[in-house]
Amino acid sequence: MKTLILLLCTLVLSNTYSKSFKLKDSKGSSVINMSDEWTYLKDSMGLPHVFVSKGKSPNSTLSITHVDIKELKLDPKKLTKTQEVYQDGRKRWAKKRKIEIITFTKYVNFKNRNKVNFHVVGLKYKLNENNFLEKSYYAECKTKLVHLKSVVFYKHLELSKQLLDSVDDFRCQ
Repeated sequence: MKTLILLLCTLVLSNTYSKSFKLKDSKGSSVINMSDEWTYLKDSMGLPHVFVSKGKSPNSTLSITHVDIKELKLDPKKLTKTQEVYQDGRKRWAKKRKIEIITFTKYVNFKNRNKVNFHVVGLKYKLNENNFLEKSYYAECKTKLVHLKSVVFYKHLELSKQLLDSVDDFRCQ
């Protein structure tokens, strides 16, 4: 019986991320694994790569943009100290759109399982009685920076876990 349960769990987990996407544009390329619960859109909403949640309203999104940078030196110590600059920018953005910021997430620096160095900032906000969790992930890829931005409708927070798993599998090309 234990063997059967273990086999079923393995099958379910192996199907969670069934699609690998090679994202390529004029500024770079990368690879991300996404579950079947997301639809890939190329050159949509003014962004080169966008994933949109299926069957959830409002939709949650993950956008991926390759940024061409000549000198890439992101210093976690400096980024921790300059988090107020990010927060001030998001406050101005929110004020223009009549959005209520609930809280900011603390700056985090980590390496994913593929040894890609990430810098993460984010916030939780309220728009039209709905709460959203927005996170910006900056991946250091040799001479390229890749910006992954997620916006998750708070009632669908389980999608955040899927996005974290995808970020953890993210690979530079």
